[in-house]
Amino acid sequence: MTTTAWPPRTSPLITAAFAGALALGAGALYLAVRATQPPAASRDEAAVLAALASTAPAPDLDTAFWSAASRRSPVLWSTAAAFCAAPEHATLTNCAAVRELAAALRVPTPTEVQR
Repeated sequence: MTTTAWPPRTSPLITAAFAGALALGAGALYLAVRATQPPAASRDEAAVLAALASTAPAPDLDTAFWSAASRRSPVLWSTAAAFCAAPEHATLTNCAAVRELAAALRVPTPTEVQR
């Protein structure tokens, strides 16, 4: 009767191949989960503006998103800036990035222009 050691010895090549397959599987799982949540850039403008008014945090509506939106869609940016500049929206979580970017760009909001 032959006895084998446990765990069985494997070559480094097999171990590396297994680690690579495991990494590919984890990456595929990550991409599959991420694909179910559309990024802000792919949302339509009405959904983005609705997210500004929501109390649920939208981490994808960060300053990088609004910086790109200010170049890509000036109408969306100016609508968001005007909405978030209103005093009654000062506490909305998703407006923080809009207000921060507006201050950094020194873009006057419609409220400031009227003064």
